[in-house]
Amino acid sequence: MTMPLSRYISGDFVTPTMTFVWNQGIPYVMVGPQGPRELPKGIPFGGPDAPRHRHAMLPMLLDDLGMLPPPIATNLWDESSAADPTFHRVDPKSYDSLAAEAAAEPTRSIFRFLKPKALTARHLRATLFFPVEFEEPFDMPVIFERTAGSAGAALRELESCTWTEKSSSARQTLHDALSDALRLRLPMIVDY
Repeated sequence: MTMPLSRYISGDFVTPTMTFVWNQGIPYVMVGPQGPRELPKGIPFGGPDAPRHRHAMLPMLLDDLGMLPPPIATNLWDESSAADPTFHRVDPKSYDSLAAEAAAEPTRSIFRFLKPKALTARHLRATLFFPVEFEEPFDMPVIFERTAGSAGAALRELESCTWTEKSSSARQTLHDALSDALRLRLPMIVDY
């Protein structure tokens, strides 16, 4: 999903599944540790207070984002953006294949003079992508426990590395989602 982090954390969004269920005349029910919770049509994922919580958390979140490495902290996106979030459904098996391929160490052919060393997919290993260029992915020191990567670098890795057919579906989905992140200049969160 591509949206401001404040939207994601507060639950100030409506998913395509929620809309689909409501359009069928069925109540949307989430089951959590406190039991089932029904969300009436149009109520965000985080409940009726999600927009207010999002607005209230912005100053603290911006302070936390300011602690990130300089390429990010000095090039923040609009956390109060009202842009509609984008959602992309990824095939779990294909995404698992893509993640395994991205984590694999590159090898050289015995005919290395004919085949250069494969590129590494460092940024594609992340589950949070920022619309900012930076060299190395990193573990988030604040907000939540995820590895952060650059959306632009991940997109280049996706387009330039060699992949198997098993990851084809996930590659297309991730390509679309990363492209959205760059176009909207908002973070993209892998949440499957």
